[in-house]
Amino acid sequence: MTLSLIFHTLPSPYKEKTIKMKPETWKTLAIIFMILFVIETLLLSWAFWYAGVEEQREIDCVYDICGEYPYGEYLGGVCGCYDRDILGELNLVKTKVMP
Repeated sequence: MTLSLIFHTLPSPYKEKTIKMKPETWKTLAIIFMILFVIETLLLSWAFWYAGVEEQREIDCVYDICGEYPYGEYLGGVCGCYDRDILGELNLVKTKVMP
């Protein structure tokens, strides 16, 4: 007796069940997944746009507003310019709230 015949004769605890769906069910699922895909695409597009805006604000802060100082930082809508004092420590010299 071969091994495959032994396994075919053993009773299986798992019975194959077929799921019968109504004809309209797949259409409803398709519409739900399309709506989810559109929402995902919109959120992803917004996230990339917002990241680009934040990057542009940081560039404006560092190069335009703090161009004359050795260090500029943009965090949470606030641009801070720093300069070194006699001891070499960074001190906040200029602050600007950016829209």
